[in-house]
Amino acid sequence: MAVLFTHTFKGVDPSDAVRDYAERKFAALVNKFVHEEGTRAHCTYKTEGIHQRIEVHLSVGGNDIHASADGDKVYSAIDRAIEVVEQQLRKRKEKLVRHHG
Repeated sequence: MAVLFTHTFKGVDPSDAVRDYAERKFAALVNKFVHEEGTRAHCTYKTEGIHQRIEVHLSVGGNDIHASADGDKVYSAIDRAIEVVEQQLRKRKEKLVRHHG
């Protein structure tokens, strides 16, 4: 299932490697938990002091999921945001199963 991604870099050098890493990680997560078409993801990367921050907004089947995470490096911030989004997608899936099950 394809996810439409957009990225914004604020005070962080735009990098294809960062973009590709985030897209690969989030797409795998969405494919695991989401079965609706039309999922969109927007990732904003920022530098805050000495930390890197990612803010993620997913639009999934009419629901919005937001997560943010900090890390010493942008990759660790992405990994932490993945964990937060995974928890939210897991809860969403459990609610759908209970409602339809």
